[in-house]
Amino acid sequence: MQWKVNANSNAGEFVIEHSMDGIIFTQSLKVPSALNNNFYKQLLSQETGTSYYRIKLLEYNGSLNYSPVISIRTNCAGKDLITVYPNPVSLKLYVKIFSTYRGQGYLVIKSAIGEQIAKEKIQIATNNSLTEMNFANYIPGVYMVYFTDDKGEKISETKKGIKN
Repeated sequence: MQWKVNANSNAGEFVIEHSMDGIIFTQSLKVPSALNNNFYKQLLSQETGTSYYRIKLLEYNGSLNYSPVISIRTNCAGKDLITVYPNPVSLKLYVKIFSTYRGQGYLVIKSAIGEQIAKEKIQIATNNSLTEMNFANYIPGVYMVYFTDDKGEKISETKKGIKN
């Protein structure tokens, strides 16, 4: 992401904000303003799909302004992303899937030696889906979690979940 500010700006800092829906924004990064610099550039990572960004300008005098919202769509050819938390897990493992895939699929859980422990059918309707898995009866150890399409083809990266 790059932006330019007016040379006589009263900028104190810039806050890059990110949203998956274009409505609810969260802070991604704070960038302090630099004297004698009116051009800024930051490298940001983004999940597969559409993300929305805006810049909040906090001025030295206390006022704040927002840039227009921009949308960026990525359709990476690589694996879709998943996040697992909490890690380590005691009772419930949450799996967040960032995917352009829509439809029925499966969350697969394997042991550290590759034995399939569970295969849960899920429905993906948005590019940012959250699924809850009950880990209460799992024995302590390391588990591998990934997502497949309805034909069983692996389409996500594999994440490690630790049961304590």
